[in-house]
Amino acid sequence: MDRRVLQFYREERFRAVKLFAGDRYSENSARKKRYVNFISLYCKIVGRNLFSANPRLSMSTFERDQKAAVDAMEKWVNDEIERMRFADTMKRIVLDGIFGIGIGYCALATPADSARWGWGLAPGQAMLCRVDPDDWVFDTIANDLSEVDYMGHRVTMDLEVVLHSFKGKGRDSSVIIFRPTGS
Repeated sequence: MDRRVLQFYREERFRAVKLFAGDRYSENSARKKRYVNFISLYCKIVGRNLFSANPRLSMSTFERDQKAAVDAMEKWVNDEIERMRFADTMKRIVLDGIFGIGIGYCALATPADSARWGWGLAPGQAMLCRVDPDDWVFDTIANDLSEVDYMGHRVTMDLEVVLHSFKGKGRDSSVIIFRPTGS
């Protein structure tokens, strides 16, 4: 993908995030002093109204003999939503959406995901991750999102984990582009 196609949007998002951070965040944030940061205030108010807390699942059944299984499944799903810190991730995705586009990646964790995220995520567990708009790749030739030929996101992981994950699979199972670190 040609990065120049989206250069204007990336620069505008960067400028908006600097204004959001304000002049007290760091030396690289906004230069002009503002006593009330209205962009930050707007994001807090709107973000809180768009997404405030973890969703709660409620399940029921008409089959009396299945009631215990349905109750156990309801408890498991609600516990799993809390474990994956769904609300924290969604708040960050909503904040990204205020500045342009918010993208989330919801899937079952692969061994590569597990190695990347550390001890808190086992392979096969449900996960929700925020995708940074700068790491999102898609077909920029398409006129509509429904017409794109590909979309995905760039990830960085250890070579050993990738090789172990694809061991024994056919050569055409995935496309992996390796770049040496530091180049």
